[in-house]
Amino acid sequence: MIDIKLIRENRDLVKENIKKKFQDEKLPLVDEVYELDKRYRELKVKADNDRKDRNSISDNIGALMREGKKEEGLKLKDKVVLINKELESIEVEEVELEEKIKNIMYKIPNIIDASVPIGKDDSQNVEVQRFLDAKVPSYEIPYHADIMNKLNGLDKDASARTSGNGFYYLMGDIARLSSAMLAYARDFMINKGFIYCIPPFMIRSDVVNGVMSFKEMDAMMYKIEGEDLFLIGTSEHSMIGKFKGELIDEAKLPITMTSYSPCFRKEVGAHGIEERGIYRVHQFEKQEMIVLCKPEILSKLKEKGVVSNSFNTVNEVFVAQILMSENGTLGANAMVYLYYQKDNVVDELKNVNFVQIIEQLVQLRKHGNNMALSVNTRDLNKIRDNMLDIVKLIGGN
Repeated sequence: MIDIKLIRENRDLVKENIKKKFQDEKLPLVDEVYELDKRYRELKVKADNDRKDRNSISDNIGALMREGKKEEGLKLKDKVVLINKELESIEVEEVELEEKIKNIMYKIPNIIDASVPIGKDDSQNVEVQRFLDAKVPSYEIPYHADIMNKLNGLDKDASARTSGNGFYYLMGDIARLSSAMLAYARDFMINKGFIYCIPPFMIRSDVVNGVMSFKEMDAMMYKIEGEDLFLIGTSEHSMIGKFKGELIDEAKLPITMTSYSPCFRKEVGAHGIEERGIYRVHQFEKQEMIVLCKPEILSKLKEKGVVSNSFNTVNEVFVAQILMSENGTLGANAMVYLYYQKDNVVDELKNVNFVQIIEQLVQLRKHGNNMALSVNTRDLNKIRDNMLDIVKLIGGN
C-alpha cells in the first residue's frame, strides 16, 4: 500500500502510475480517496477543537460551582452535552471514513520503479539478460507431458480421481529431480547469504489484503471454510506478512531471505487450468527470494551479485532453465528442456557429467548419506541414462 501522503501531494503521479499498469478503471479511486481523506482530516480538526472546548468548559463549570453560581454552571453543562453528541457523530463518521479510505488504498497499486519497462502483457516484455544462445532444433519438440509420461514420471489420471483437474503425481526420477532442484536453489541462495525460511502455508485475511486486492484474492486463493485463513498462492504472501505491523530499523537492512512452500491457486480467468501439462495447476512447489531494502540499495545488491539471475556454475544451462520457470514445476520442465538449444543433442549429453551435476544438486559431498535426497552411484547413472532417453524422445539419434 502506498502512503496516503503521496495522494495528498501528487495525485498526478499516482494516476500516471495506474496508467502505466493499464488499470485505468482505478483512476477515479485517486480523486475519491483524496476527497475522503480531506473530509477525514477536517473531522479530525473539528473533533480536536471540540475536545479542547469541552475541557475548557468543564474547568469553568467547576469554578462556577465552587463560587455558588449553580445556574450558570448548569447552562455550561448543557453545552458540554451538545459537544459530546457532536463528538459521538464525528467519531462514527471517522470510523466509516477510515474503513472506506483503507479499502480504496488497498486497490491503488504501488509505484513502479523507474527502471521497469512498461508493457500491457508478457508479449511486451523487454529482454534484460540472456543465458547462452537459444537455437531452434530441426525436429519438432514434443510436449513436456508426453516426455514425462514416456519416463513414467507423470500420473494425471490418478490425480484426477483423487483431486480433480489441475493436479498431478510426479513419479520416480522426475519427482526426485524436482525435489533435488528445489534443494539446489535453496542451497544456492543460502550460499549467497540468504536466510532460509519455511513459512506458514495459511494466512489470515488481513495479511491477504495487504498483498493483493479482493478481486485478485478471489481469483487466486482458496479459503478455509469456517476459518479466517487462506491457503497461500506463493510464499511471498506469508513472507511479506512476516513483517506486518513492524517498524524495521534501517540499520538492519537489507534483509535477504529465501523461502520454500507449496503454492495453491484457483487459476480463475482467461488462461484457466491446463488439461494435459503441468503449467497452470492448482498446486505446485516453489523456491522464493525476498529482499527488504531501500530502493536505491537494490541496484547495489544486483551489482554485487547478491540479487541476480546469473548463476555462473558448471551447470549454467540447467540453472538458467530453473530461473525461467515460474509455475512451480521446476524439476520436470528443466529436465525436459535442458538441452533443447543444442544442435548436436546426443553428442552434447554424452560429454556432460550428469553424475557430477546430480551430485551437486543433492549436495552429496556436503551432506553424505544423512541427507534425505542422497543417492548412490547406481542411481545417479540411472538418472543419466534417463537423460539420454529424453534426448532420443526429442529427436536425437
